[in-house]
Amino acid sequence: MSTPWVRILGGASLAAAAAAFTGAQAAVLTLSIPPYPPKTVTYNQCASFTFNGSTLTCVPATTSTPPPTGTPPPPSSGTPFAGCPGDALMIDGAWGNNSINTFDYGYFGPNILSLRIVVPAGASTSKTTSWVEYGTAPFARDAVLSTVACDFSNTYALKKGSGQAARSAPDTMRFSFNYTTGAPSMFSVHVEPGQVYYLNVRNRFSDGSLSCPIPSCAMRGGFPQ
Repeated sequence: MSTPWVRILGGASLAAAAAAFTGAQAAVLTLSIPPYPPKTVTYNQCASFTFNGSTLTCVPATTSTPPPTGTPPPPSSGTPFAGCPGDALMIDGAWGNNSINTFDYGYFGPNILSLRIVVPAGASTSKTTSWVEYGTAPFARDAVLSTVACDFSNTYALKKGSGQAARSAPDTMRFSFNYTTGAPSMFSVHVEPGQVYYLNVRNRFSDGSLSCPIPSCAMRGGFPQ
């Protein structure tokens, strides 16, 4: 019995996609979408793939880690963030919480995740916010530490002392940002006590295509104080 995947590409792009099947416990998918170079991704939770029209289906591997199940989590916490689409997963994160599990707040797949953090007045620290997959295999993420919710431009991204925006490297699966309440450095951004910031994340490859083939590609991380 196979379980449906979300549609990961538009019909025209799927017509140009080729799936390479393996008999092992991990299936390999190669996407060939001109003018971009071919991209190969291994999905440990799939034994193989099938196509039905423009829908790609994963045949689960018996030893794979299933997506989170059980009672659906509650919707986003707090009030909607200005500028975010209605289906965005919006989380009010707590400063000092090192174990924020996104699945506790809702599903994070093709939608945007925006986590709001408020730096307490009088805070003084130099730390790192780090994020990894939680309950699923790793997937490519596009992440930005910004002053605007759900925004992925460099315009509102926090800047390091070098002037570089605080955003993840292309096609990275795990990411981290260094921050300080002091002066920014070559590797860290400045956060101002009393101000609000947003960690904006989407499950996308650098060419804009969706990297998450299941309903929830949850993450876990936090903002130590």
